[in-house]
Amino acid sequence: MSVVIEDFRYLVVATGYTARLVKRVDELNEKFVEHLDEEERSNDSILYIHDDIWGGGLYPIDGDAADKIDSVRKAVEGKVHRAHIVLRCGNLAWAMGILEDLMNERYCACFSFTSMYKMEIVDGDILVMHFDCESG
Repeated sequence: MSVVIEDFRYLVVATGYTARLVKRVDELNEKFVEHLDEEERSNDSILYIHDDIWGGGLYPIDGDAADKIDSVRKAVEGKVHRAHIVLRCGNLAWAMGILEDLMNERYCACFSFTSMYKMEIVDGDILVMHFDCESG
């Protein structure tokens, strides 16, 4: 069975250890927006970070997007790892660039393309990428 990935608006990267990224959000947003088109660059890429294994739970990044944060959280609840990062991203090529940037941050030792075990579309516009990172 194959998964067809077309239009999506949000990318969920489920890795673990995401609380380690919270203090670097501004720097990461600057990197990530390079992968977006001009229209998307007006918004920060990171919507929220969640980590209730090694962190304090929800870290909302975009304060102006409370409704969307709540909507995405409800859509992925029970379907993703307890530690994940959610980004605005509507293109698979951009997603791969963002993933590569995240991997280069070395915040999670086992996070690599070879540790990805599942990809799925949730709620019609959320691409969830699951990684086996032995983090809980």
